Amino acid sequence: QRADLTAAGPRLRTAAEAPPVSGTRDVLFEQHGDARGEAAARAYHWLEAERHALFGCVRLAHTVGTAGDTDWGLLEAAALCEPLWTHFLNHPHYGDHIDAFRRGVAAAQQAGDLPLLVRMRCQLARPLWEQGEFEEAERQLNQAWSTVQGAFGTSPKERKLAASTREFLGMLGSARGNWADAAREFEASGAVHQEIDNAYGVTLQR
Repeated sequence: QRADLTAAGPRLRTAAEAPPVSGTRDVLFEQHGDARGEAAARAYHWLEAERHALFGCVRLAHTVGTAGDTDWGLLEAAALCEPLWTHFLNHPHYGDHIDAFRRGVAAAQQAGDLPLLVRMRCQLARPLWEQGEFEEAERQLNQAWSTVQGAFGTSPKERKLAASTREFLGMLGSARGNWADAAREFEASGAVHQEIDNAYGVTLQR
């Protein structure tokens, strides 16, 4: 999470922030005198260098959660997947990322964490459509949107996640060359961002 925050800056997140672990020392991405870009580059490098450990942690947490009597491992598995989004955008390892995001979907669904489930479905959809799996990507996004419509309230965070889901639907439409559908989704997403005063989201959708 801290590498992702340093690399990408503040953005939409659904998993709870992990507290420091007693008896350990965290990686210091930001060093005295660093420019913002230097710290970000160090975080990006760390995510790529440690990717095998990170993917392994997702698999381990998912296995523990599936076999256990509590939701702890399941929520850990999904929470570990969310910051891998930044890593995927810059260093796509399709087999590993798709496997991790599938586990994130399954874990969030089993744990009943609906915002995290929506986020995981969206994260899974993009590498799927980039690999030509358009129908499965569409299924994931349609299920995410169905959850948004059926279970989400009107809090700013829920509305922001709903707008993000529509943005993913628009990106899928554009990847398929369905420009009218894409424009409609981007416009709807931008309208929600306008209502919740998220200027960056409005600009992005335009």
